[in-house]
Amino acid sequence: MDSSGSVILISGGASGIGLAVAGYFLSQGWIVVTLDRNMRETSDSGRDIHFQGDIRSPEFLTQSLFEIARQSLNINIVFANVGTSAAGAFEDIPWQKHQEILDTNLRSTLALTHLVLPLLSVESQPLIIYTTSVAVLHGVPQMASYSATKAAIHAFAEALQVEQAPNGIRVTTLLLGKFDTPAKNKIRLWQANGTVRKWGGFRLPGKAEQQAITKSSLQRSSVLH
Repeated sequence: MDSSGSVILISGGASGIGLAVAGYFLSQGWIVVTLDRNMRETSDSGRDIHFQGDIRSPEFLTQSLFEIARQSLNINIVFANVGTSAAGAFEDIPWQKHQEILDTNLRSTLALTHLVLPLLSVESQPLIIYTTSVAVLHGVPQMASYSATKAAIHAFAEALQVEQAPNGIRVTTLLLGKFDTPAKNKIRLWQANGTVRKWGGFRLPGKAEQQAITKSSLQRSSVLH
């Protein structure tokens, strides 16, 4: 494939993993288009395009993809990478925050997919990549909503892969673990009764949670045997 005319579309491309991926593909001669609520510095090469707006907004997604189509950019790779989270017991986190996690991680990802599929050219053997996490393999205590969205995206991708295979569209997921990104450092811990616990990002936050996982694993093992 001649990379000079190849296009990658990245949601959540202004920082962290999305920004790193954008930088790599730019270095390889690709045209990079990013969508993010935050601004991102772009070059003047004409190969570096950024749309700033609320990824949860169907209007923003529609306008951005319309502009991509207007510029006759044929998308080769879609990297659906946007995501957010919060840490704490499910009942301690305000429902509005749960709603934000669901809207950002799941609904916006499905909306982007629904809008972008008609723009993918079968001749270019397009690829859709979804950023998920090890939460797909086991729900992470203190991050229940996040775990739910990532598991849902993984199941969605599996279904979409089968649906789109006859159309020549490839679909896959990335199951990522702990990465040192700005998003990890912004995770807010919600704790009842004013108790503060240090939180270091995507990991089990304490011995109590580790013991709960061990107990659950033993129970499953006894059922299987």
